[in-house]
Amino acid sequence: MKKVPSERRTRPSKSRQPARYHLFGRARIKLLIDDTSVDACIANISFSGVGLYAAISVPNNRQVKIKISFFDGDGKIQTSSIEGKTVWHSKLGNFYLMGIRYDEQITAANQPSLFKRLMTLRNRRI
Repeated sequence: MKKVPSERRTRPSKSRQPARYHLFGRARIKLLIDDTSVDACIANISFSGVGLYAAISVPNNRQVKIKISFFDGDGKIQTSSIEGKTVWHSKLGNFYLMGIRYDEQITAANQPSLFKRLMTLRNRRI
């Protein structure tokens, strides 16, 4: 087997994160294990997950259903529901920050209104 020089090796980078977008909106997190619900605000969002902050902590590795309410490009409130799993959480003052990775990435087929809004944010030039 031929050895490849280290500078030519390619591996996925753990530090590489998906592009995140700022989206004003709210989320209702429903823990699927016991039907508990937590209200949260969106810190950032991507096609593969969402960062939220809430007054109550949601532990890691919990399966959740998130109902996201957000403004579309026309100023109308849209809602999307998507399932995922908490992958991190941390306390900051009186709030808890958390990251949730969706079970499946957002696409035009499975989340049309949210996909459209994220595409608008992605294409925006600041």
